[in-house]
Amino acid sequence: MTAHLNEWLNLILRWMHLVAGIAWIGSSFYFVWLDSHLDPPKENKPNVEGELWMVHSGGFYLVEKYLIKPGWVPEKLHWFKWEATFTWITGFFLLGVVYYMGGAMYLVHPDAPLHKHLIMTIGLLLLPVAWLVYDLMWKYIFADRGKLGGAVSFLLTVAVAYGLSHIFSGR
Repeated sequence: MTAHLNEWLNLILRWMHLVAGIAWIGSSFYFVWLDSHLDPPKENKPNVEGELWMVHSGGFYLVEKYLIKPGWVPEKLHWFKWEATFTWITGFFLLGVVYYMGGAMYLVHPDAPLHKHLIMTIGLLLLPVAWLVYDLMWKYIFADRGKLGGAVSFLLTVAVAYGLSHIFSGR
């Protein structure tokens, strides 16, 4: 790919990633705000934990938060998942464009003791392996020991960052 096209792809992906990230954070903030402003229901409604009247664009909205039994999901349900999904997808492609399509020019430390293809492989495998280790560690070892798990997670993060600083560039 020519450098010119690579730069355009980089720019487009950066903006898509930024907009998706803002949408993700915005929807998260909305629900944090919403949960903190719910009032107890005025009428006795089964499974309703709280409600809130809102106004927007000339319309009034009644939002009700339900506590439902496991296994049951409303037939028509809007999931706020695409904001996070598009942030991850654009971030993954942006990672590829910035660090991998340019022959790892920005990825590999100039004095790295390993071959650049091995370093690129480490970079690609790091995300799923780190997620797997983190998930298993918290699910089976630290589920009931939050402070110890937090300390171990922090130390592992520092150790991995230190190790990677010797093979990845500072960018």
